[in-house]
Amino acid sequence: MQIPEAIVAFAESVLDLLISHLVTTPTAEVDQNRCQFSAPFIVLGLRALLNLPSVATQPQALALQHRLLSMLVPPADPVDQSDAPEFHLRVTCLTNYANLLLPAEVNTADGDKVDFLSATFHCTTSVLYPQKCYCLVGQELLRAWQGARKGCTTQTSPPSSSRMTVIEDACLRAYLQFSSLLPESILGDIVSDVIEAAVLAVTTGVYSLQTQTLGLALISTLATVLPSSLRSGISDGHADDLFEKLPLILQNTSGSATDDPATAEREARMRYHLAVCLSALVDFPAPITARHKGRVRRVLEHLLDDDCRSVRLQASRANIRWYLRV
Repeated sequence: MQIPEAIVAFAESVLDLLISHLVTTPTAEVDQNRCQFSAPFIVLGLRALLNLPSVATQPQALALQHRLLSMLVPPADPVDQSDAPEFHLRVTCLTNYANLLLPAEVNTADGDKVDFLSATFHCTTSVLYPQKCYCLVGQELLRAWQGARKGCTTQTSPPSSSRMTVIEDACLRAYLQFSSLLPESILGDIVSDVIEAAVLAVTTGVYSLQTQTLGLALISTLATVLPSSLRSGISDGHADDLFEKLPLILQNTSGSATDDPATAEREARMRYHLAVCLSALVDFPAPITARHKGRVRRVLEHLLDDDCRSVRLQASRANIRWYLRV
């Protein structure tokens, strides 16, 4: 199926209009909220082009695909972030909309589930689409995160104020969310990269709560679908780091008096995945679990008294497994 040149030209003109609006906006007023309309257009447009094999034979459409991809993934030199509008737009795409590249069922406002891959939404993808999408987007997100992480280790400015740190967190969050939506057949081929990203998201202590939550959630998923790969993919040193980080994770997500429902929900979700991970970590080698048995028991004591019922349920399951196995 060929894309009419008129449609490609129209998409380019719309993109130019959206970008020009951001560029002409004073830098002080440009933030992620002002990018909420442009960002979905970029991600959904990229997905549409990636799903059409004919794009490879259409120079104009291929150029648009490369342009959209360059707006999503940071350049090879992550230090080049002087353009504030594009910086905020890229961060918005990565943190809020990267999951649209591989959409799955989502909950609507009334509680129903909607499958955005269904024919109803006219975005059915081919069988090879997830693999193609990972090769063209997922691997680039991984490269961008690794490049930004390397750059952050050599910078002299405070990490909290560094834009490179923001990009690093955004790239890692997008990669983790992207990986969590991949089918098991692809996930098994890249499991070493995914495990490294998920573990570092949790253990380094420099990433946002949302990114840490995604890391824990992905570890929980791998423990279910690829348990042997998870155990063999985490070194003893990383396993020790993960166990030692547990009390701090609990401390950062418990007992915070907040009136923000979204923050409370994120913290509860983090504790939930923490409890699920504890069930999986009991299967690690006996010398490792024995070293951290006391630390795990103290964490479980808090989780068993959690205000959230789902957290208490998962903590109860983890507690039984640790009692029987260690």
